[in-house]
Amino acid sequence: MGEQIDIDRFKIVDFSADDKTGSAAHFVRSPEEHRAALDAFFARTGRDYTRYNYLGEWHSHPSFSISPSLEDCLSMNDLVSGERSIDFAVLLITRLRFYKRISASAFVFARGRSGSRIELVKD
Repeated sequence: MGEQIDIDRFKIVDFSADDKTGSAAHFVRSPEEHRAALDAFFARTGRDYTRYNYLGEWHSHPSFSISPSLEDCLSMNDLVSGERSIDFAVLLITRLRFYKRISASAFVFARGRSGSRIELVKD
């Protein structure tokens, strides 16, 4: 979940984590857990959807490249092409490296377009 801080610039301000479903090699999001996290986020931000909103999905690739898999791309394209009027969504992929260092990559998916890598900026 994020805050729009400028045109085409978003700051990640919160996220949900699901430790009940999926595995180290397969991500599954629990809609109930995710909905509860979104409801709490929107309550904290005053339901100001023009400033704060859902950005997309994230998951880790603990043993794999931080590039999206074919399954990741298909899932994100389904998300933005579905019935929920989602114009775009971001996929953030993380990986824990040695000495507690994190590698990450981000990709934007929009209706009618293929996924594109986007820049991550550390604040």
